[in-house]
Parts: sequence; C-alpha cells; structure tokens
Amino acid sequence: MPKPNDNPTEHRARQQPTVPGTYTDVPFVEPAPAPELTEAERSRGFLLFQRPIMDPVHPNTHPLPHERLKRLSAFATPSEFEPVTFSVYPIRDLRSFRVKASALKGNAGEIPESRVSVRLATYWNVGYPRYTSRTTYRRVPELLERVTHHSSPADECQRWWLTVAVPPTASAGLYHGTVTVWDAETADALEIPLVLRVLPFTLKADPGKHYSVYYALRNKVQFKGRDDAFVDRALGNEYRAMADLGLDACPTLYLRVEGNPGKIAISHVDQFERMLAAGLKGPIPLAGGNAISHIYSKTTPGGKRGSHWKISKMPTEAFYAEVTRMFKALEAERRARGWPELICCPLDEVTASQKEFGSRVYKAVRDAGIRTYITKNPLASDAADYHPGIDVWCSQPYSMPY
Repeated sequence: MPKPNDNPTEHRARQQPTVPGTYTDVPFVEPAPAPELTEAERSRGFLLFQRPIMDPVHPNTHPLPHERLKRLSAFATPSEFEPVTFSVYPIRDLRSFRVKASALKGNAGEIPESRVSVRLATYWNVGYPRYTSRTTYRRVPELLERVTHHSSPADECQRWWLTVAVPPTASAGLYHGTVTVWDAETADALEIPLVLRVLPFTLKADPGKHYSVYYALRNKVQFKGRDDAFVDRALGNEYRAMADLGLDACPTLYLRVEGNPGKIAISHVDQFERMLAAGLKGPIPLAGGNAISHIYSKTTPGGKRGSHWKISKMPTEAFYAEVTRMFKALEAERRARGWPELICCPLDEVTASQKEFGSRVYKAVRDAGIRTYITKNPLASDAADYHPGIDVWCSQPYSMPY
C-alpha cells in the first residue's frame, strides 16, 4: 500500500554508554541457518517473522520457516492488556523504519488507535553470563522503548512490541485492524492484518497474590545530569506506569535510622506518599539492612560487618532488644499514619555461617509485630533455623516454570 502520510514527533532509541575496553563480547550463537527469502522479501529487503513472547529475539537470530509472518492475532478480556509482537529480519540497512498501528474495528464496536501502544525491544550491552560479570558482556533485548523512527544495520533483527489495552467496556467479538511498516528505502508500505478476539468475560484478581518489584529511587545512571524538576516528573511517571502495568504493591523501599537517639524511618518518605497517591498499595516490602547495620554498630563496640552479613563479633542481648523496640516504633508510626502493612527483609542474603545472628534478627523484627521475608532458599542447609521468624521466602533458584 502507499506509505501513510503522517509525521509524528521523532523519537529514537536511547543512546547507550560505551563498552569499556576491558570487556569482551560473548555473542549469542545462532544454530539455525540463514532463511531463504522469497522474491518479494528480497525486493523490499526484509522478512517478517513472529515467535512467542517468552522466546528471545537476538540481534543475530535466524527466523525458522514456520515463524514467517502472515498476520497478527490475539485474544484478551475487557480491561486486559495483551502483547502482540513481530520481528524484522533485514538483509539491508534499515533507515528510519516505521511501525504504525490502526484502530481495531468490529461489529461489537471499536478499540481506538490510542489504546494500541508501539514499542521497540532495544538491545543493550549487559554483563554476561551473570549480572556480576566484570570482563564479559552480551548484547541482549533489554528495554521496550517508545520509538517512532529506527535505523539499524543489515542482518540485525528488530523486534516490535505492540500492546493492546482493551477498554473495560469492550463488547465480546472480533476486532480487525492493521499494522503498517515501511522505511526510507521502500517505495511502498507493507500492511499486516491484525485480529483481536475480545472474550465475553472479565478476569478476576486473586486477593491473596500481590505484585511488586525491586526498585531504586533516583537511579544514579538513569538520572545522571538531570535537574530536580526532570527527576520529579520522571518519578511520577514511573509510579503511574507501575500501577498501569498491574503492580498492586509499592516497590521495595529502604529503611534508615535518623535523628538522635534515633528512630527507623522509610527513606524518601515523600516519594512513598506519591506512590500511594498513584494507586500503589500494600503490603510494602522493606529492605532493612541499613537500619540493622546502624543498630549493630551502636550496640556492639568493635563489631564489623562484612559482605553477606559476616560479622566479626556476635552482639549482646541488648542488640536484639533494640531491634524489636525500634521496629515496634516503626509499626506504631505506620498505624498512626494509616499506611498499608509493612513486610520487612532486615538482612539480605545472609551467609550460612551467620545463621544464629541472622535467624535471631528475623525473630526480633517479627516480635515487633512486622511480618518478614527472606532472600534465601527454603531448602538451604541453614533454612530450618529461620523458620520461626519467616513469613515469606524470596527464593533465589528461579526454579518456577513459566
């Protein structure tokens, strides 16, 4: 079809930092052969393909024959947001590649174009094979960025991620639309059929499940060089996005000790209040390591804390009593302010050799009337010592199937 005659504000992918010269690239090894293109695909310079959203598309991915794209289809319920993805395998450089989604129309009504977001899965250089790697990295799909124009080299796959936010009032039935793609090198645009079936029921939320995320306020890389006004706007956008994307509990907040003689307080409490105003609720996951470290130093002269809570000196009973007292005061403040329930991880990833110290700290916090969670495998060799003081296990093996 002819290229659409629209000219949106140009948004390009974010610039990325330079890889230090001490790092070595460990690229993904693609076992599949390069695909054989049809005459039409060779003429326009790219092949379109699709694979399940949980299967990654790497820069050097080779699409398989059954992944070749004919149309896009999905189903969803009212109020649900449903991802629809497709990928581009180019045999030439792509210049200002564009993706435009239309409204979805059917006998039951219309889902407007504004309810269909379009983002690009951008590749970033990430420590590999683990986040602690300091000499090797891999370029992997990392962010979904709101991009309107994108240029990329030949043989580098690009994955586009559409999200249909189905209105709560949408009637059941089939809705039809299109996704149009083109770039500066093509004479015409390519139109992909998009079909969405809205189902005749709504999904129910399980009141026993909550969704949260680890989070760092005022990320020093993300906000480097930005003024306070920019950071304030960006944080507000992030809180609203969390609620829009289905998180119902505040992200991880951090505790500290302030004042003299000292009380436990939530860091950036003003931002915590903004999170609640944006629609995030509880229970509130707390990381209490800084507060515990302060109490340990105050009550244990000469005691030193190492990584994974390897302490040089066991504290006295006064330390555990002070932990309980100070956390009781925090719980009393929570009730007075009408905040949602707090749930605390006082120590993160305690080494097995410190199980006596770790388990007693957890019990001291629980004795203050605050539920606890622990970053430890419930099947670990030292787990039994913690059971009396633990409400939630935050296990590290990542063994749950999708």
